[in-house]
Amino acid sequence: ERTSPVNRGRFVQERLFCTHIPDPPGDVDTSIPELAPGSTRRQQLEAKTAAPTCAACHGLLNGIGFGLESLDAIGRFRTDENGVPIDASGEIK
Repeated sequence: ERTSPVNRGRFVQERLFCTHIPDPPGDVDTSIPELAPGSTRRQQLEAKTAAPTCAACHGLLNGIGFGLESLDAIGRFRTDENGVPIDASGEIK
């Protein structure tokens, strides 16, 4: 029902680039709440993974995952999410 830029980024890093990404520490809350009206998954994840302890790994994951956000959870092209235009810019580190 919803996209997962982090999982997409991890898939690309591990399966295509053969980069090992460690699992998050056990004390980290990895739950993703429902989107607030007028916000996007990107905004939500950027805020959640901005902490320096998260950014080390998420710097490898988010850029690739965000670059694929124009595709919904089943791969259909889309131009907006929650009424907001999709920012599918990303980078590979």
